[in-house]
Amino acid sequence: MKTLLIKLLLQLMFGKISPEEFNQLRSAINSSSDDDLQSAMKTLWEDSRITVPVPADSNFRIIETLRQHTRRKQYHLYWLRVASVIVLPFLFSWGTYLYLTHNNVALPDMIVMADPGQKTHLRLPDGSKVWLNSLSTLSYPSDFGIKNRTVRLIGEGYFEIATDKTKAFSIETEGVNIVVHGTKFNIIAHHGTLQTSVFLIEGSVAVETKKHELLTTLKSNQILKIDNTSLQFELIDEDTSLAALWSENKCRVEDVSAEEMFRKIGYWYGLNIRLENNNKDYHYGFTIKEESFREFLELINELTPLEYSINGEEVIIRYK
Repeated sequence: MKTLLIKLLLQLMFGKISPEEFNQLRSAINSSSDDDLQSAMKTLWEDSRITVPVPADSNFRIIETLRQHTRRKQYHLYWLRVASVIVLPFLFSWGTYLYLTHNNVALPDMIVMADPGQKTHLRLPDGSKVWLNSLSTLSYPSDFGIKNRTVRLIGEGYFEIATDKTKAFSIETEGVNIVVHGTKFNIIAHHGTLQTSVFLIEGSVAVETKKHELLTTLKSNQILKIDNTSLQFELIDEDTSLAALWSENKCRVEDVSAEEMFRKIGYWYGLNIRLENNNKDYHYGFTIKEESFREFLELINELTPLEYSINGEEVIIRYK
């Protein structure tokens, strides 16, 4: 199996793979163990005789892609719907580009995920930076930046978009599309929710329907809250500088109820929190930096006495 993988990967690298062999490679990857894949890639990486002809104008895109794909501890990369976390940089090399060019085969989208309670940072091939909050997903085509700059977001993401006056950057959510050329903003667009929120920190953005009809534009220090079904929206003038504080691993709440506070804290730590004996008179405001969940609970307990039980990801909070 290892020999077959190496042979097919080499053919792909040099753009010499046929459609039948490409399908054979897909099947080989799906049926191989992680050890087999890692061993095959290690052999390819360490073989000093292997050189791949890459045009100079493609270097940046490939280097940035490879740099992202080697951060295995930060996010999951699903290639050809393989469930395990596998680094296959060769499949995004110049050989892949040659193969796609000559055989008209499109690779599946790249998918980046943030695990529960974790945050992920990535840099797209065009230089744009994206931070994903807990349980959020960003996907983009393997040829991102060549003809267009379109990504899809589920969850919460903070974006710093590299300026490109020739290609707009478009973020597709379940409800609306956000179109920009270069700016900084935060988006909350969780799966199955009725509302999408955009917090514009710097620059300007346009918000469109899924049919690309303009709804409104935002300027700095504006918040958009839009109903995904009716497309009715509200524009709020407000300081948005703290909207992406979570991207710096800081969680901030300001004058919120206990119910809202524990909902946000559960999302932050990746936990399912059930609140019992709630006191609706309690309101909280604080910023969490590096505290563990137990340390956080002890701090809250000093302010408002409570009891708690933790069973894995399930937490029960009871006010005394």
